[in-house]
Amino acid sequence: MLYEFIDKIVVHAPNGGHGKAREQKLDIYFNFIGNYLPPIPEISEEELAAMREAEEAARKRAKNKRTQERQKSKLAALKEAAKTDPAAAAELEQYYEKKREKGRKDRARAKAKREADPEYQAQQEAKRIERNKKNMERYYKNHIPIAELEELAKTDPEAAETLRIRRETQAEKNRQNKQRREERMAKDPEYAAKILAGRAESTRKHTAKRKAEFDELKERAKTDPEAAAEVEAKRIRQREASKKSLAKKQARMEADPEYAAVEKAKTSERAKRHYAQQKARWAEVKARAETDPEAAAELAEHLKKQSEATMASRRKLVEQAETDPEAAETLQARINHKNEWTRQRRAELVARAETDPEAAAKLADIRARETQATLRSRAKQQELAKTDPVIAAKLEAQHQHHIEYLREYSKKRKTASAGKESLNASA
Repeated sequence: MLYEFIDKIVVHAPNGGHGKAREQKLDIYFNFIGNYLPPIPEISEEELAAMREAEEAARKRAKNKRTQERQKSKLAALKEAAKTDPAAAAELEQYYEKKREKGRKDRARAKAKREADPEYQAQQEAKRIERNKKNMERYYKNHIPIAELEELAKTDPEAAETLRIRRETQAEKNRQNKQRREERMAKDPEYAAKILAGRAESTRKHTAKRKAEFDELKERAKTDPEAAAEVEAKRIRQREASKKSLAKKQARMEADPEYAAVEKAKTSERAKRHYAQQKARWAEVKARAETDPEAAAELAEHLKKQSEATMASRRKLVEQAETDPEAAETLQARINHKNEWTRQRRAELVARAETDPEAAAKLADIRARETQATLRSRAKQQELAKTDPVIAAKLEAQHQHHIEYLREYSKKRKTASAGKESLNASA
């Protein structure tokens, strides 16, 4: 039907050569009006070129989109096939390698092109300086020592918030790292042994370093009041930290019997090991003290401190025993153990004194010193009893107990003597 309205079509020769600039004019003659074109706005060459470029770009985008979709579907199919087909897996790896190689070449070309541009180099240098500046500011803000940040947090809300965030972030990181390590240690015994050995070595080095630093500080504290104050402050912090750690451990032990059993075994083993180490060390010092004055002085100082510590511990236990039944039971058990040990040692010494003159002399010396100590203690109690009714009552009770003991002892002696006489008479 359209052909009935058209008289003829005149096709002109193309111009502009080949490609995007090629043009060809068509004249359409209608039966009733001839060659007619409606009025259209004039378009400049620049606008026309821009329109052509936009159309070409849109066409390319559509083509690229179709190509990407095809490649995406093909790659998805290849990935799926690679799960079960070794040939497909090899093809997929080859595809990835080609893609990586292309990326490396593209980056190398782009880098060479950028480095050849002085303006780009100046921009990169300015960016690098600005980036380093920001990194240093961020690093300083995030790496202020905790002690310094704690002081700032007392007066600066921003520092307090930074401190809170840092602690929470570090705690979360530590938790995640610990969880990953424990999971791997549970699966890999060799890795677990390596980690435990590394921890032990790190702890040993850290302990040795801190001990050396503290020993040096104690040495300076003998002549420097500031160092002495620092030593005392450090000891206070250590005691507080030990109390907190012990309270935390006790709470966990009360809630977890299995953990309590493990910790008790560890504590016992650690105490035995420490006792053995100290015993060997002071045995060596005691051997050197016979010829070395410095070793003798060191041994005397150690014995003095040991005696003071023992007395302080006993006084503390006696005070606790007045209100704590468990402490009272512990005190009584220690007294019984000491008395039993003393009786055994005395019995052994008495047995050896019958044939060994040296043991006899030692026994006599012990008895003499005990007698002197008893007399001094009694004299002191008598002096205190003049002003203290409690001590006076205690002394009177001891006196009555001594009289009863002598009476019982006298009866036993008489009974034993009468038995011997009857045996002799019958013989």
